[in-house]
Amino acid sequence: MTESESSHLTTSPRHPAWVFVLFPAIAMLLAWGLRGYIGGGPYGAMMPGSFVALALCLLLNYRMETAAVAVVCGTIGIGYGGNMTYGQTLGFLRDSEGIADTVLWGLLGCFIKGGMWGLVGGAILGVGLNRDRYNRKTIILALLVFVIAFFVGRILINDPQKFMYFSNPDDRPRDESWAGFLFGALAFLA
Repeated sequence: MTESESSHLTTSPRHPAWVFVLFPAIAMLLAWGLRGYIGGGPYGAMMPGSFVALALCLLLNYRMETAAVAVVCGTIGIGYGGNMTYGQTLGFLRDSEGIADTVLWGLLGCFIKGGMWGLVGGAILGVGLNRDRYNRKTIILALLVFVIAFFVGRILINDPQKFMYFSNPDDRPRDESWAGFLFGALAFLA
């Protein structure tokens, strides 16, 4: 471990790999329940992001200053995903009318939307966990590129409901944004 890599640690982490999966997962489960109590949307989604970031920082023995930045990034990254609509997508998973293709469509929609949510959250949390590798100018530029690419993805794929629309177009159609998050996350990572 180099000096710059260890500058944000208080001591070297000494946990088995499975703990790095289980502890943040339990933190996410707890926060998801609190999210339901607080309310949905981006504000409720901030809870799981902050809990997962706190769990990782605790396991990694990060200093308070680095942990604070990581928690802000985790909160923002997971909070972004709370803007996606997924209630009607989950509704497709019910095979109440014997229409198996809606179940498969719902599974595909959940896979894509969940993947985009995790990609955005993980990318922004990753920047927070490795903040000493990036200067502020680079991070701000990456966030601006994210926003621009987000709107490009929404305009090209999501807004006109051209294809791959994962909500019910006949019952109060929802604005989709998964392609915006895909474009934004890929631009952010580039």
